[in-house]
Amino acid sequence: MTDGFEKKRLQDLKSMKLLDTLPEKEYDDLTNLAAFICDTPISLVTLVTNTRQFFKSHHGISITETPIELSFCAHALKTPLDVFIVEDARNDMRFKDNPLVKGEPNVVFYAGMPLVSSEGNALGTLCVVDMKPRKLEQKQLEALRSLANQVTHLFELRKNRMEIERSEKRFKGLVQSGSDLIAILDFEANYQYVSPTSVNVLGIAPEEFVGKNALEFIHPDDKEAAYASLLRLENEKQLTLKPFRFKHGDGSWRWIETIITNLTDDPAISGLVANSRDITTRITSEKAIKESERRYSDLFHLSPQPMWVYDIDTLKFLDVNKAAIKHYGHSYEEFLNMTIRKIRPETEIIKLEANLKLSQQKEKHYTHGEYVHRKKNGEEIIVDIRTNILSYKGKKAKVVLVTDITERYKYMQAMEAQNEKLKKIAWTQSHVVRAPLARIMGLIDLLKEDSPSVDQKEKEQLLEHIFQSATEFDEIIRNIVNTTQHSSENYTLGE
Repeated sequence: MTDGFEKKRLQDLKSMKLLDTLPEKEYDDLTNLAAFICDTPISLVTLVTNTRQFFKSHHGISITETPIELSFCAHALKTPLDVFIVEDARNDMRFKDNPLVKGEPNVVFYAGMPLVSSEGNALGTLCVVDMKPRKLEQKQLEALRSLANQVTHLFELRKNRMEIERSEKRFKGLVQSGSDLIAILDFEANYQYVSPTSVNVLGIAPEEFVGKNALEFIHPDDKEAAYASLLRLENEKQLTLKPFRFKHGDGSWRWIETIITNLTDDPAISGLVANSRDITTRITSEKAIKESERRYSDLFHLSPQPMWVYDIDTLKFLDVNKAAIKHYGHSYEEFLNMTIRKIRPETEIIKLEANLKLSQQKEKHYTHGEYVHRKKNGEEIIVDIRTNILSYKGKKAKVVLVTDITERYKYMQAMEAQNEKLKKIAWTQSHVVRAPLARIMGLIDLLKEDSPSVDQKEKEQLLEHIFQSATEFDEIIRNIVNTTQHSSENYTLGE
């Protein structure tokens, strides 16, 4: 990185005001999910300065920062558009002598996706770490990229929130000095007075409002609701209007929040006092947050593998994706009226209760195991289950990822049966073939003792050819048996 580029990057990072901040659930949820999807014990959101890397979120590890000299992430920032992967740091010249590799936490595998801000600066990474060599599947790499995008989106939302907070502070100052937009209207929404701040807020001089109706400036889709609120003021002293769009002097639509107070009985005012402020930035930010939540939900609901979320205390399903509905046969409504016991055979309930109790005692965030499940039609399947703890709508819950491995089990059983059959065939064939061979070799012994019809030289040559052929035949049979047994054992072990 050039000095100029690095300076801009550090300024961008500093403007986020994330360094040395406390953990936040939004980031922790993403590192938990990254570790879950990539099946690694450690996942981090890192922010890289010129002297250190700070861990904004640290799943599976307690430290919150390391010196820049030990940073894997600093290397990842050099390729900001793709995942930086080290499959075995012990064999990598760049990292094999790194204290984090040679000592705790004994890093072996690392994969980090740079977090690139809207300014184009790589500020850190979303990374996963393991203590053993490994490779990530393509779908895991894609998920890591998507989650990294979610982290950078959180960065931008944070900037928006900080901007909103700064705007609100300025707004309070303006209100205290009477610099927010103040207007006086009658019950028909005609302007009687507008403060000079209208130029700053709406780009329109106050005199252009006086004598005109406020509804002329309100978006057509918002007029009816705004006017209905005005009518309520005949019976109420004060109310806050639902945010509405108001036409700015430059032709754009601005979101306005307005508090109206009925002071028609005050002779000095004799009208409705409207105190308004521009909340376009807040509305835009809220929409961005909802979009972020939607994308996060898509990762769950569009997963090709069955997934669900259940309440740890009640064991009731809280949410299930389409893949689970299709695979198990229950409707979405049926799932939400069930507990996870419902999808277990009676013989598995004791095992389920024992595992739940053990998980609570050890307070494990991540669990993995193989279990028997039952579909709605009664079919029992063998599944690989991976779970992780998260907060779901204020409830302590677990997200579950399911892989049906029934066919794999059936295939292994079929191979074991086939191996056993091959052994029996080899044993039978070897004994059936070797029986006549034994008789041939017995005849050879007799031929050696007496054969008057053949002269001695021919007899010896004949005997030699017969004996060599018989010996070769016997060796072939032995090789067939040994090879069959050896192949069967290797194939079984390989499965």
